[in-house]
Formats: sequence, structure tokens, C-alpha cells
Amino acid sequence: MSSVQEKYEEFVEYPKCPNCDSFLLKLSSTLSRCYKCNRVHFIYEY
Repeated sequence: MSSVQEKYEEFVEYPKCPNCDSFLLKLSSTLSRCYKCNRVHFIYEY
């Protein structure tokens, strides 16, 4: 159960999509793509 909690905490650090509030996938140092709505966003918190 602790391993599930650790994985969840890792995901919390990921930026959220401004459009649908889902997790963003890192494309480069400044770009991320939302896995749900597929939009690309500029992200600077890396």
C-alpha cells in the first residue's frame, strides 16, 4: 500500500493541464502535452 502512495506522490508533482486539469506529459524542457485533451502547453516549472 505504501508503494501506491509513493507513486501517487510522484504524480502530484506533475503540472496539471489548464484546460481539463489532467496530467501533462513532458515533451521537452518547456513543452508538455496533456494526455487527455492532447493539447500542448508551455511549462516552465521543470
